[in-house]
Amino acid sequence: MKALRTNPGLQLFEDPEALLTCNLDPYKVLCDPDLAKGTKPSMRTPSWNRCNPACANISRTDTHIQRAREQLAGLNADCAGPHLPHPIRRRLELCCASREKIIQTHEDAAGRTADRDST
Repeated sequence: MKALRTNPGLQLFEDPEALLTCNLDPYKVLCDPDLAKGTKPSMRTPSWNRCNPACANISRTDTHIQRAREQLAGLNADCAGPHLPHPIRRRLELCCASREKIIQTHEDAAGRTADRDST
């Protein structure tokens, strides 16, 4: 990580609430509204509120995944309430699905890496 942080060609940004690290490449960033206009990239920092899960700049560590698992457990506990209004339950279920997808994608990538390393 130290080598990555001292590499002048890389711009790493981490938001503890985002469950990811952004390896900002202004030519690939999907959170830049100007990029869709075909203009020169203008982003110097990621726009966390416009983060797109399909962005090539996203990376996740095992620490991010552990936090996602903790959030998932809390969301599942919240969904278990018998008197929870349907709209709130549905929103929590969507949040659960999002965390499950993050975890599964990370585990699938880790499995492919482990398979590649063992050959």
